[in-house]
Amino acid sequence: MANDTGVLIVLGVLTVTFFIYQKIKPLKLDKDLPTLDKSHYHFLLGHLPYLLSKTYRWPTEVTKLNKKFKRTWGAVMPSLPFLPSCTLFINDEVNVKHVLNDNFDNYVKGKVFEGWFRDFLGDGIFAVDGIKWKVHRKLMSHMFSRNLLRDSATIMRQKLEGVLQDMEHAIDADHGVTRNGRKTAQFDFQGLMLRLMFDVTSKFAFGVDLNTVSNNSKEEQHPFFAAFDRIAHLIYGRGSDVFYPIKRKLGIGSEKLIAESLRTINDFAMDLIAERRINVEKGVHIPTSDHCAGKGNGNNGNFDLVSKYIEHAQKENEDISDRDLRDIVVNVMFAGRDTTAYALSWALYELERHPIVKEKLISEVNSVCGTGEEADYSFDTMNKLKYTHCVILEVMRLHPTLPENIRYAVKSDTLPDGTRVPQGAGISLSFYSMGRTEELWGKDAAEFKPERFMGEKEPSPYMFTAFHAGPRFCLGKPLAFMNMKLVLSILLTSGIEFKDRVGHSGDYNYAITMSMKDSFPIEISLLLTDAHVVEFF
Repeated sequence: MANDTGVLIVLGVLTVTFFIYQKIKPLKLDKDLPTLDKSHYHFLLGHLPYLLSKTYRWPTEVTKLNKKFKRTWGAVMPSLPFLPSCTLFINDEVNVKHVLNDNFDNYVKGKVFEGWFRDFLGDGIFAVDGIKWKVHRKLMSHMFSRNLLRDSATIMRQKLEGVLQDMEHAIDADHGVTRNGRKTAQFDFQGLMLRLMFDVTSKFAFGVDLNTVSNNSKEEQHPFFAAFDRIAHLIYGRGSDVFYPIKRKLGIGSEKLIAESLRTINDFAMDLIAERRINVEKGVHIPTSDHCAGKGNGNNGNFDLVSKYIEHAQKENEDISDRDLRDIVVNVMFAGRDTTAYALSWALYELERHPIVKEKLISEVNSVCGTGEEADYSFDTMNKLKYTHCVILEVMRLHPTLPENIRYAVKSDTLPDGTRVPQGAGISLSFYSMGRTEELWGKDAAEFKPERFMGEKEPSPYMFTAFHAGPRFCLGKPLAFMNMKLVLSILLTSGIEFKDRVGHSGDYNYAITMSMKDSFPIEISLLLTDAHVVEFF
């Protein structure tokens, strides 16, 4: 009897094991679809272990694999609720257009993305699909009017004036290091750009100046700024942590830090929302650009997106919750801070490596904007900087701050190249890889050459994917270009010399965005013999 019981138990275990295996075993790809070597395949986990091992170097790895396969290729994973059964990697303009535009409704952010980012981005424009996304998109489009771009230019110039004064004070400080007869100072350029864009975004979008870039804020980061910085890296880590749902429920490890960061972010957002609701109720908020241009006092009357959403809801006799408004705050701050700040850091990195390009850019700025107190750094003048525009395009081609994008197929489909897409499959679009693909950009694809864009029509967004493409094309592109032109123009013609004395390796940190690894330490010194910075303002 005991032996019979043992046999039954073994048979039961084998049956259950077989059933589980059949449920979660990796999907079989079409035979003619390229895939990873057999050595990277696990009978139960598919290619998941290999993909996880390359997580933090994935932009480089997928670039190598795309170059190897030269067409759409695939990888499979176990069929679990939080994973796609397979992921297809596309790297050509026609397939990208199909996914991001031609069959747009079939390719969504999906539940995997939602699981990773929902508690951070909520129902904001970057996290949702369908009707919610369309509503956000329509309202957000009003944010990027020409008046707002002009207002933002004014704010940026004011902030840069303070940045230049801080730099001059740092150089003049008693502890300054002398090099070749000139006093110098060292600072983290990437950190400065993050604080600068954080301040500018909060001011033009919400009417508040968090002042993280000022002298008084250098030693201690603004809590909202610090929480934002921390959570962007921690949440991406969920992609390589299969136990994150359990850790989140238990509130331990990285999930505890995420929860703490979210509390800081939510407290800041809710305080801001409460203030804006009161302002709108009292009629204090006037959606005009005059105050943002410096003609008013304090925050009263400043254009801000939160108030605009509240007013729109009142006009349409609709309710808008504090949670909805919180998601707007977080999504706009995420878009406005990290992406432009990292792009500017990569821009200075490339200009330091290519002095001739740097000289051309400075020459154009001096010619178009003028010099000294008569220099014109207005929004309209920024549009005339053609070579500077090409420099930024080239920076974004090689260093897209959002290097990877994933979509999930709602229904089965067939790509233009004939690749079958199973329902629920992930579609990986590597913007980093596409910017370095010789089939798209020529044999010099890996070289930094802004001249490739001079006199040419801007390439298709399905080829130059740094600002996404299709219905989700980045609304903030004109604002990002204007801010980058302003920063480069004013800093590089200020009379302050910027030098990468350490010699940054060009390596990156890959999270949601792609920043410079170990940040970007820079040495500054005065170029002018009378030892003061040129006054622009």
